[in-house]
Amino acid sequence: MRTETIDLSMGGVSLKTPDERFLDDPIEEVELALKSGTVSFPVEVINVDKSVTRLMFQELPIEKRRELVRVVLARADAWIREKPHAPDRPLRSFLGILRCIFELFYFSWQDRREKKRRKQQIDSSQQPGAVPGSAEQTVADSTSAANSLPQSVTPQAVLNQSVESTLSITDMGQPSGLTLNNWQRQSGITFTLPSDSVVTAATLLLDVEVSPALMEGDAELHLMLNGQPLSQHLLNKLHQAKVTYKVAVPAAMVVAHNNLSFSIKSDNDATMQCEKGASDKYWVKVLPSSHLQLEGQ
Repeated sequence: MRTETIDLSMGGVSLKTPDERFLDDPIEEVELALKSGTVSFPVEVINVDKSVTRLMFQELPIEKRRELVRVVLARADAWIREKPHAPDRPLRSFLGILRCIFELFYFSWQDRREKKRRKQQIDSSQQPGAVPGSAEQTVADSTSAANSLPQSVTPQAVLNQSVESTLSITDMGQPSGLTLNNWQRQSGITFTLPSDSVVTAATLLLDVEVSPALMEGDAELHLMLNGQPLSQHLLNKLHQAKVTYKVAVPAAMVVAHNNLSFSIKSDNDATMQCEKGASDKYWVKVLPSSHLQLEGQ
């Protein structure tokens, strides 16, 4: 019986039923016609009605299965739906591509133009007395603005003007100074500075008084600022009980919140600690006249 395929796949085939005369006859094989010849495959009936017959391919050997693959991939009705194909419009496609390219360059050019305009506005606003307008107007406004400034004071001079200040031990909260002895050989002072100030130079003028017993040994006075060593001084080199040390303080070490600490160190620490009741024998006094000189902006 000659018929026409509706659908074809690796699982089966759908055929148009021309009439009902073979409905009662068993269907064992289906033969598909190709340009190179015909190929037959064993099938099993799934459903038969007056218009469509559905068949399923039985288990196929590898050679038959390869032939079925070639048939399915070679027949248009196996993978293309039967509907009219829209005519190609190459000119319309070309215009769409051209439009995309034009929009790409147009928006890029527009973005560069906007950035250039903003840059010109920023540059003009940074110039003294500059306003939008002609070149002659800009020069005239700049000259007028320059003449209106006081001749004795310039903005750069005001910006770089240094400010000197002095911070004493009393200002740091120790009106009586500090005393270190053999039982309390370490002490410190905390002080703060304005957070918006920038210290450019600092000098510590330290007035100390040392006991005669401590001057006879090898004791040293160590200074630390914010946990960093600042200076150290041999106390046995003193020729008098009171002395003033001038200590240069690195400006980078001075911050908003500071801690200035003092300590006594000696090779005879054990001897100093064992002399109980002799706290008035080994001592160093940081006098309240000590002060910190600051320069900043």
